[in-house]
Amino acid sequence: MTAHRTSRHIQILVLATHITRLVALPVLASADAKVAHAPRPTMSISATKTGGRNQVRNKRNNPPPTEAAAIRLGWAKMPDWANAFHRRGAGNEGNKKYLPPRDGSVDRGMEAIYDTHGNLVTDDLNGGTYNYVAPAYPGDGAFVFVIRGTGHFAVDVLPYLVM
Repeated sequence: MTAHRTSRHIQILVLATHITRLVALPVLASADAKVAHAPRPTMSISATKTGGRNQVRNKRNNPPPTEAAAIRLGWAKMPDWANAFHRRGAGNEGNKKYLPPRDGSVDRGMEAIYDTHGNLVTDDLNGGTYNYVAPAYPGDGAFVFVIRGTGHFAVDVLPYLVM
């Protein structure tokens, strides 16, 4: 890889980081302040898929019903930093994010969020949503992380924050 291409990749990563700091984190902090003392919302998986803020995209999201099932099916557990948008409000601090196996056996756009007891989180604030641009998996490398991360932020995260 040439020095110019490497420099360009670093510029893209820096830009994505600045966008996250300027847009996503203040919006997230503001939303967290509003829900910090609110009771944890609950909703059935069918209600989440047919109503709420992500009704169209969630028609394609069909994760395993428990964390144990996700592990058995080969879903990938994401690192803690990838859970920031799924740990909002009291009682959600231990939520864990999983993505489908890389082998293509399941639509890579799906995601699952499980609570500390291994139950699927289905509320509109913390539940998993279908991703039009699937995020990078652990171990994908810096280039894939930057490209997928930028696309995922622009197409999936930013619309979530402004809705």
